[in-house]
Amino acid sequence: MAFRRLRAWLSRRAWDAFSKGCDGGPISRTGVVWCPISAEWARRMRSVIEGSEPTRLQSDDRAPGYFYEPRPPIIDYLNRTYDYRLVTSTLITELEQFLLEHEAQISDWIAHPWRVASVRAFVLRANPREEGGHLDGWPPAMRKAFILPNGATRETGTTWFRLRNGQEITFDHPDPCLLLFENSIVEHAAVAGTHERPTIEIDIVPARRTCPTPVYAGIDGWYPWFPHTHASVPLRSI
Repeated sequence: MAFRRLRAWLSRRAWDAFSKGCDGGPISRTGVVWCPISAEWARRMRSVIEGSEPTRLQSDDRAPGYFYEPRPPIIDYLNRTYDYRLVTSTLITELEQFLLEHEAQISDWIAHPWRVASVRAFVLRANPREEGGHLDGWPPAMRKAFILPNGATRETGTTWFRLRNGQEITFDHPDPCLLLFENSIVEHAAVAGTHERPTIEIDIVPARRTCPTPVYAGIDGWYPWFPHTHASVPLRSI
């Protein structure tokens, strides 16, 4: 436990130093940005999720050197809220093409070089219960991107945000879209609807140069404890 606390302390300071100058671009105004995606991309991403087998978040399923969630109550909550799916080679292939196509948009939003730290696929379960807002506690220059092939509304399931200016919104866009948000700066909470919401998550970190290559670090591998000076991490076997 003492080692983990020390590692977390060192990790945060290393990432904060590495990320100097990374609080800019349109995302810095509110902490949340989004754009529509094509019907074809929505179809392809929906097909990948529907064709992937269910799995569960497990703390031992992570790449070495990665931050992970070790707390059983949190893992139990996430498994109750989300129906996780296996990350397949098909998903990685589709994501690679998607990110190449949307690389310029993401770069414009955040105004600094970036790379993918990890990816995962899940379905927000249909459940009327709503949890309170939270921050993820990551270094603040990291962001989460959601590919939402069915959009996100109160009926289909969405996300509540308290923006950087204090305004509270419930994201409401019924068409397929890409959503990027500052998960450790803007408070947020899943809002389950009467239908399930398919989601592909992409965790983005600052980098020396932009590399949109997808990286799978295990279902409970979120971001490297320490910054890498190169643009990518070797793909975990899937």
